[in-house]
Amino acid sequence: MPYSSVSEAEKKNPGLEKYSAKAKRGWLSSFNSCMKDSSDESKCFAIAYSVANKAVAKKAADMENEAEHNDKYDAECGCCGAAREVQDIALDLQDIEPKIAMALMNEARSLRASDA
Repeated sequence: MPYSSVSEAEKKNPGLEKYSAKAKRGWLSSFNSCMKDSSDESKCFAIAYSVANKAVAKKAADMENEAEHNDKYDAECGCCGAAREVQDIALDLQDIEPKIAMALMNEARSLRASDA
Protein backbone atom coordinates (compact mmCIF):
# COMPACT_ATOMS: atom_id res chain seq x y z
CA MET A 1 0.00 0.00 0.00
CA PRO A 2 1.63 3.26 -1.11
CA TYR A 3 1.82 6.18 1.29
CA SER A 4 0.55 9.65 0.41
CA SER A 5 3.02 11.52 2.65
CA VAL A 6 6.10 11.14 4.80
CA SER A 7 4.03 11.75 7.93
CA GLU A 8 1.68 8.91 7.02
CA ALA A 9 4.63 6.60 6.43
CA GLU A 10 6.18 7.64 9.78
CA LYS A 11 2.96 6.84 11.66
CA LYS A 12 2.93 3.31 10.29
CA ASN A 13 6.71 2.81 10.35
CA PRO A 14 8.11 4.32 13.56
CA GLY A 15 11.69 3.48 12.54
CA LEU A 16 11.54 6.26 9.95
CA GLU A 17 11.57 8.96 12.62
CA LYS A 18 15.33 8.68 13.08
CA TYR A 19 16.09 9.56 9.45
CA SER A 20 16.65 13.02 7.98
CA ALA A 21 13.93 14.67 5.90
CA LYS A 22 15.87 13.93 2.72
CA ALA A 23 16.27 10.25 3.65
CA LYS A 24 12.55 10.03 4.46
CA ARG A 25 11.63 11.50 1.07
CA GLY A 26 13.91 8.93 -0.59
CA TRP A 27 12.30 6.17 1.45
CA LEU A 28 8.79 7.29 0.48
CA SER A 29 9.61 7.70 -3.19
CA SER A 30 11.35 4.34 -3.50
CA PHE A 31 8.68 2.50 -1.51
CA ASN A 32 5.83 3.95 -3.56
CA SER A 33 7.68 3.33 -6.82
CA CYS A 34 8.32 -0.28 -5.86
CA MET A 35 4.69 -0.82 -4.87
CA LYS A 36 3.58 0.33 -8.33
CA ASP A 37 5.63 -2.47 -9.89
CA SER A 38 5.33 -5.17 -7.25
CA SER A 39 2.89 -6.53 -4.71
CA ASP A 40 5.74 -7.79 -2.51
CA GLU A 41 5.57 -5.31 0.36
CA SER A 42 8.55 -6.81 2.21
CA LYS A 43 10.71 -6.33 -0.89
CA CYS A 44 9.57 -2.70 -1.14
CA PHE A 45 10.36 -2.08 2.53
CA ALA A 46 13.85 -3.54 2.03
CA ILE A 47 14.46 -1.31 -0.99
CA ALA A 48 13.10 1.79 0.77
CA TYR A 49 15.21 1.30 3.89
CA SER A 50 18.24 0.64 1.71
CA VAL A 51 17.70 4.01 0.00
CA ALA A 52 17.27 5.79 3.34
CA ASN A 53 20.40 4.17 4.78
CA LYS A 54 22.41 5.15 1.71
CA ALA A 55 21.31 8.76 2.17
CA VAL A 56 22.53 8.63 5.78
CA ALA A 57 25.83 7.03 4.71
CA LYS A 58 26.34 9.68 2.02
CA LYS A 59 25.71 12.46 4.55
CA ALA A 60 28.24 10.87 6.93
CA ALA A 61 30.81 10.54 4.12
CA ASP A 62 30.25 14.17 3.14
CA MET A 63 30.82 15.24 6.74
CA GLU A 64 34.02 13.18 6.91
CA ASN A 65 35.29 14.72 3.66
CA GLU A 66 34.52 18.20 4.90
CA ALA A 67 36.30 17.45 8.18
CA GLU A 68 39.41 16.22 6.33
CA HIS A 69 39.42 19.34 4.18
CA ASN A 70 38.98 21.57 7.22
CA ASP A 71 41.75 19.79 9.12
CA LYS A 72 44.13 20.44 6.22
CA TYR A 73 43.04 24.09 6.02
CA ASP A 74 43.39 24.56 9.79
CA ALA A 75 46.88 23.06 9.76
CA GLU A 76 47.96 25.35 6.91
CA CYS A 77 46.65 28.57 8.40
CA GLY A 78 46.88 27.68 12.09
CA CYS A 79 43.41 29.02 12.83
CA CYS A 80 39.96 27.92 13.82
CA GLY A 81 40.67 26.00 17.03
CA ALA A 82 37.09 26.36 18.25
CA ALA A 83 35.73 25.29 14.88
CA ARG A 84 37.90 22.18 14.96
CA GLU A 85 36.65 21.24 18.43
CA VAL A 86 33.01 21.65 17.35
CA GLN A 87 33.68 19.66 14.19
CA ASP A 88 35.29 16.81 16.18
CA ILE A 89 32.26 16.60 18.46
CA ALA A 90 29.99 16.51 15.41
CA LEU A 91 31.94 13.63 13.91
CA ASP A 92 31.68 11.70 17.17
CA LEU A 93 27.90 12.21 17.22
CA GLN A 94 27.08 11.60 13.56
CA ASP A 95 26.11 7.94 14.03
CA ILE A 96 23.96 8.36 17.13
CA GLU A 97 22.51 11.85 16.72
CA PRO A 98 22.73 12.87 13.05
CA LYS A 99 20.57 16.00 13.43
CA ILE A 100 22.69 17.35 16.28
CA ALA A 101 25.86 16.44 14.37
CA MET A 102 24.65 18.39 11.33
CA ALA A 103 23.85 21.42 13.49
CA LEU A 104 27.34 21.26 14.98
CA MET A 105 28.95 21.03 11.53
CA ASN A 106 26.98 24.13 10.53
CA GLU A 107 28.25 25.88 13.64
CA ALA A 108 31.84 24.90 12.76
CA ARG A 109 31.33 26.36 9.27
CA SER A 110 30.04 29.56 10.84
CA LEU A 111 33.02 29.79 13.16
CA ARG A 112 35.42 29.30 10.24
CA ALA A 113 33.64 31.99 8.22
CA SER A 114 33.89 34.48 11.07
CA ASP A 115 37.58 33.62 11.51
CA ALA A 116 38.39 34.30 7.87
